[in-house]
Amino acid sequence: MERKQTITYWAVVLALVCLLVPLLRESRYLQTFTAVDLESTVETATTAASRYADPTYLDAGLFMYGPGAYLEPGSFSLTVMYSADGAGSYVEVYSPGWLNEDNTQGRVLATMQLDPGQTQARADFLLDRGVDDLEFRVWYGGEGALTVNTLTLRSGYLYWTDPLLLILFVLALAGLLWWAARKGRPQAAVVAALIGLTLLASYPLFTDFLTVGMDQEFHLRRIEGLFGALQSGQWPARISTQHFGGKGYATSVMYPELFLYFPAALRLAGASLLFSWKALLFAVNLGTAFSAYFCGRRLMNSRAAGMAAAILYLLSPYRLCDLYIRAALGEVLAMAFLPLLLYGLWQLLAGDAGQWPWLVLACTGIFQSHILSTEMAAVFAALCALAALPALRRPARLAALGKAAGLTVLLNLWFLVPFLTYTLRGGFKIFGSRVDLHGHSLYPAQMFVTFWSPDPGLWSQELGSLDSEMLLTLGLAPLVCLGLLAAGWWLFAPQTGGPRPGLRIGLTAAVAAGLCLYAASVYFPWELLQRIPALDRLLSPVQFPWRTLAFAAACFAVVAAAATVPFAGRGGKTAVLGVLLAVAMLPASALMDGLLATPVYMGQTDGIAHIGGNYNEYLPEGVNDEALTAASNALEPQGELAVAGLTKKGCRIEFDYTAEQDTTVYLPLTAYPGYAARLNGESLPLTGAPDGRLAVTLPAGSGHLTVDFAGYWYWSAALAVSVLTALGWGAKAVYDRRGSAPRRKRGEQVGAAVSV
Repeated sequence: MERKQTITYWAVVLALVCLLVPLLRESRYLQTFTAVDLESTVETATTAASRYADPTYLDAGLFMYGPGAYLEPGSFSLTVMYSADGAGSYVEVYSPGWLNEDNTQGRVLATMQLDPGQTQARADFLLDRGVDDLEFRVWYGGEGALTVNTLTLRSGYLYWTDPLLLILFVLALAGLLWWAARKGRPQAAVVAALIGLTLLASYPLFTDFLTVGMDQEFHLRRIEGLFGALQSGQWPARISTQHFGGKGYATSVMYPELFLYFPAALRLAGASLLFSWKALLFAVNLGTAFSAYFCGRRLMNSRAAGMAAAILYLLSPYRLCDLYIRAALGEVLAMAFLPLLLYGLWQLLAGDAGQWPWLVLACTGIFQSHILSTEMAAVFAALCALAALPALRRPARLAALGKAAGLTVLLNLWFLVPFLTYTLRGGFKIFGSRVDLHGHSLYPAQMFVTFWSPDPGLWSQELGSLDSEMLLTLGLAPLVCLGLLAAGWWLFAPQTGGPRPGLRIGLTAAVAAGLCLYAASVYFPWELLQRIPALDRLLSPVQFPWRTLAFAAACFAVVAAAATVPFAGRGGKTAVLGVLLAVAMLPASALMDGLLATPVYMGQTDGIAHIGGNYNEYLPEGVNDEALTAASNALEPQGELAVAGLTKKGCRIEFDYTAEQDTTVYLPLTAYPGYAARLNGESLPLTGAPDGRLAVTLPAGSGHLTVDFAGYWYWSAALAVSVLTALGWGAKAVYDRRGSAPRRKRGEQVGAAVSV
């Protein structure tokens, strides 16, 4: 790109960015509550927006309270519109769950008098911590009539940094396109097309609300829990801070969260939870587009093949259902790496074994996304290896497999060791669950449906009916790809009789896709396999056989790439891409359009207070999640205990105490292995309370107690190994790439070089 073109390009980009500047007005918290949004202590006269009280039916005292709003740290003002005939009425800004230093709960943050003769009152207050239970308490003075109309809560500007971060993301995409343009027009066209496809698959995100998703609550809590853990100083995070009333949940030990550090970092940068979630989903779409393109491009040595793979995979209705309807974040993250897995497996078993680092990247990405997808990917890879066993027995391929496996384990040791610590210890609810896999398999009629119910369900239904079933289909596009593959190679490919690797790869992928569909179907013998206890324990966590549609979709993306190869010339390939885009968009657009018409789940101001569903799979057996949530969030001494200087920051509690005798204290922390208590610097044993909280017995006298989640020393050792491995591998990659630059200038072919 020439200098003049560069200046023009960035001038246009900056002009477009200026169109986003008005969004800065959306960076403040501004919400108006009517009086009827609050709870009343008595039956009162109401209108559409006000409540009325007078001495005939209400004595002096609490009149209204609510709504339990969520606020992040910052400065705020509350303006109340009212009319009052008598004195003595006032409004408190109150947080009932605020934990004070003396172990009491509840704090008045601001007070305003509702003076007679005035129509509005205002109070300013400051929050140094987030609250999810903010209430406005209206106290009636007992004299004359009082009418409360509206209560407007507002923050200063940049309460959220969403607009600024959006501008940065737009500039980042523009920078990516500019970088590609410097490489040449074809590269720029590819990057522009992939960004365009991503925008097409992401248009349900371009609203100021979220619709209902099956697992959305769980993953939003994971993000908030990780955000809170990082705020409290956990690194890496092990215990989420936003479950069971803040008592903690071991999601970071039992469920990989590496990619959730991105939205958690956005939260640390001041983004709203809504923006952070949507930014993550957009990033998943973008990464999936580039991953599928890379696989098709490298396998077929054709940009058109890469675009065909990206179109089919990114717009797969099953993937979009995972993303938007199921909100199965772990699985959809893992799906972003499945094309890389297919590429790495093909190179290891039938191509250039020197490409094994891509297999490491794919396996690491899948493992750090979703444990169940990792198990399924391991089975898929093992079956592929068995099918290609003669080739795999060659020393070079065995060596590449060993290096890939070893490096993958070392890179992921930081998560694997804590996960195995808890898994081998057992005693968690998730290990006792059993699912009838056959009951959640698919009819063949479902697998290639193009249009579905405009209001699909959020659950997988048992066999016998498809009423309110989720959109569990690959759409019509895979069948079109098979037709194009057959017609193209039969009618247009040169009949030389020589090897045709593109056809070989396409047919192999088609067979693999067919086997994945068979595993998802009602014809697969899941019932027989589950009769074997050992297999049942391994298979039940999979929950739904139709998860194999993810692998089928990735395989069909390779089929789509192979289908473009025999169509010679730009016109033929463009026509094929146009057909694939049109066919793929039919179910995709129907799904996304219908999604926008479904009920709203949350808006920008709702935050964590709006999120229900704690889930309990990773709780110790015997612990009731409802009882744990309802348990006190303060210290609960089982005897006389004086407390001072109490602080609770995430999973860390500190306080000074005085007791006349040994006293057991229930702590507002879930009793997971790995917590440590120190009294005046000396270790103190921890036990469990009957309801699942941690408990500690304090000796008579006084002292300073600190309780924190420390994990185990070998967790830290595993983290060090993974960090050193990643640094070493990265340094070697940089060294190898720099060393290959002179050879590329001399025209030598370097297999590790990546082109768009």
